[in-house]
Amino acid sequence: MFRHIFIGVVKPKAEESKINDRLKVMKSIAKEVGGVTNFAAGRNLGWYTPDDTLILTGDFESKEARMKFVNSDYHMQKLAAVAGEVFDMDKSAGYQFEF
Repeated sequence: MFRHIFIGVVKPKAEESKINDRLKVMKSIAKEVGGVTNFAAGRNLGWYTPDDTLILTGDFESKEARMKFVNSDYHMQKLAAVAGEVFDMDKSAGYQFEF
């Protein structure tokens, strides 16, 4: 099993409507693409870290399932292609680990 974690650091002057649009797409991607066994997306609560981040976690049965998800047209067009509109990609990061 593999877990993917994406932490998107929001640009300081990003419009709230665009932030909400990205979050909506992030929350819908598991249903649109499939292949994810557990999935969650939301705003960081800011308890110990900056408020201005959106976080996504997804579990996959295999590396191949994750790569199919990441390379899907939906992910590429709705998230990857427009990520720079909201996220500071130099500060954002994706992490994966096996468990």
